[in-house]
Amino acid sequence: GILNDFVSLFYIYFHNSDTIITPDTAYRSSSLFFQDYISSSLTYEDWIDQVFPPRSPGSFYSGDQIRTGGVQRDVITAVYPLPLGYPESEWKASIVVHIDENEIHKLLEPLYIESGGWFYITDPDGNVLTSSLEDTASVLLNSNEIPHISGYLEKEIAGQKFILSYITSQSGWTYVVALPFHVVMESASAVQRTTLLAFFLLLLIGILIAFYFSYRNSRP
Repeated sequence: GILNDFVSLFYIYFHNSDTIITPDTAYRSSSLFFQDYISSSLTYEDWIDQVFPPRSPGSFYSGDQIRTGGVQRDVITAVYPLPLGYPESEWKASIVVHIDENEIHKLLEPLYIESGGWFYITDPDGNVLTSSLEDTASVLLNSNEIPHISGYLEKEIAGQKFILSYITSQSGWTYVVALPFHVVMESASAVQRTTLLAFFLLLLIGILIAFYFSYRNSRP
């Protein structure tokens, strides 16, 4: 928690004793912890189903909100079973980590904010974990559109053409960043102009050097 700015809160939930241990204290009742920290639209019952048992040895949930230090934060929730590596029948507890969505957005802001672009991240099941858009239904790529692990494609969305860059990690998460077509083309044109300018400058310098040596080595 000291070294990682992404983690807003983490705790261990012991199912049999209904106990939660945080870095600062212990709650003998999960309902009391829920009242103090969880501020999303989840009911207490839905939240308990989310934290134990995990859907898989590493489950992620989006759209959650917590309160820490008097501040409400949008978070991605990661849930891992304890003991790690044991079959589901032997899971006794869960370790829950709340990842601050705002910190993730800060990393990606230089890619999309100033240019009118956007991004989203999905899990292996296609569920959106985080996005710079409030509504992602109209922009999600289907499996037919991203047949490879990574790549680029053009797509028209709401009457505007975008260049989309995507990559799928080993975890199965897919990261998609979109930039308006004209922004990409302007950047490409700028690179082309710079390349041509450098080429002609070098060519001119080469010609001048050739003339100099030709004159120097010629007879009057």
